[in-house]
This record gives sequence, structure tokens and C-alpha cells, in this order.
Amino acid sequence: KSLIYQGQYAPALTLCKNVIDFGPYQLTTDYWKIFKKDGELNEESIFEIQASKTAGDGNVYWSRLGQCQGVRGSGTWDLGWGWNTPSPSLVASYESGDVRKDATILYSGQSDGGPNTGGYGLTLPPLSNALYWNKKVYSPYSEYLAAGLGTPNNEAQNTWVNHRVLRFADVLLMAAEAANELPGNTYNSDIENWVNMIRNRAGLPDVTFVDKPTMKDIIKHERRIEFAMEYERFFDLVRWGDAVSVLGGNGYQHKHRYYPIPNSLIIKFTK
Repeated sequence: KSLIYQGQYAPALTLCKNVIDFGPYQLTTDYWKIFKKDGELNEESIFEIQASKTAGDGNVYWSRLGQCQGVRGSGTWDLGWGWNTPSPSLVASYESGDVRKDATILYSGQSDGGPNTGGYGLTLPPLSNALYWNKKVYSPYSEYLAAGLGTPNNEAQNTWVNHRVLRFADVLLMAAEAANELPGNTYNSDIENWVNMIRNRAGLPDVTFVDKPTMKDIIKHERRIEFAMEYERFFDLVRWGDAVSVLGGNGYQHKHRYYPIPNSLIIKFTK
């Protein structure tokens, strides 16, 4: 991934192919299962930060990942702080029949989709603070109670959600992107195969290589959908040079590709 960000596509492709050809990883059959407790550390997981939360364990093994993004309601729907909610643009960007949509998006006032989409057979209240919520960190209040955490102000919401940092799907799409970016216009069936492995898992038909610009757009779309709400989108837009055109309406400027330097360090090193 570091090489991809630096535009070093040939060595990046070599490393990705090593993982694809010789690693023990494979795509999980059902996309929604990746983000459930039973899907933690599954066959697709390459790097995953583990978390747990049970009564009496203090603050030792937990993470704010799920808490920050859980449904912000009240009572049994007090599941988090409601940050990083899906945008209308994301919701509208899914192809018809893409199973990833129902595994990624929760809707205020609607059913959670049931167990075959990562839901629990519950209906969300008609919340007015957001239309959509991140389903990839979704867990029901009953899990809090079962863990002995159902007390006011205990800040236990979703704190046991593992952070999926790197999945095999990412390696497949990085390999496809790296191969597509190599010099020359030679058709490469591997690019099609790697992208279609992702699409077929999502219930979508194959795509066919037409030319490199077209395939690049397809790969960009697949990365957006495959890793929606998984903290990849901003960084992908920046490295592709698309951030100003896509995020400019939200106040993004080219200078924002860099993190700000803390003022304390500026003072320290300019004395």
C-alpha cells in the first residue's frame, strides 16, 4: 500500500501477487459476515486490531471505533455518537443488485434488513439527526445487556468492534490498480479477474477490459463501494488527485492533503 501511494506500481504489483498466489487468504463468501463478531479474524482478514468489552475489564481491550460511529439514538438505540454517517452520494452510487449496499447502510425509520444482511430483525426509529448510519459497526443493545454493560453513561457502546485495517479484497484491488497503471496498453486478464472476484462476491456481473482509463474508473468505483465507511475514501481521492473536484464543495483545498503541523512543534523547531 505504501508503494501504491508513491506511484511505484511495479514493485507494488509484485508484493500483491505474492499475497494473492502464496498467502493463506481468500474472500469471505458473504460480504456482510466480515463485519459481524463471528467474522472477526476470518479468512479475509490480513491486519485487524482486536477489541473486546465485558463487565469488569476496565478500559483494557476496547476501542472507540464502533462507539464513534454507532447509531445516535436514545434508550435501546443509544448505540454510539453517530459520527461518519454515509452520504447521500454514497447511497446513490451502488449498482442495482449490489449486496454490499444492504451490508453497509442503515436507514433511519426502516428495517435493519435482517440476518442475511448483517441485521437483527429490528426497525430503527425515525431519527432526525441523520438519514443513514454505518452498518459495518452495528450491534444491538441486547449485546450490551448480555455483557453486563447496560447501565447509563458507561461509554460501552460498540467498544468491542474490531478495526478491520487490511482485507484481502484490498490486495486484489491494489493489484488490479497497479497492473493497470504499468506502462503500455497490453491487455492483462489478471486485472479483469481480480476486479471480477470482488464484483462477483457482491452479486454483480463481470466487467471486461476495454482500455486503461475505463478500467481505472471501474477500479475507483469498486474501491469506493467495497471499502465504504472503512476510512479509505479520503486517502484514495487524495492520491488519485481527485480530492479537490470531489470534496471541494465541502471546503477541501489542495493544501489539505497534508496533516497540519501542531503549533507546539512549529514553535519548538523555529526557536
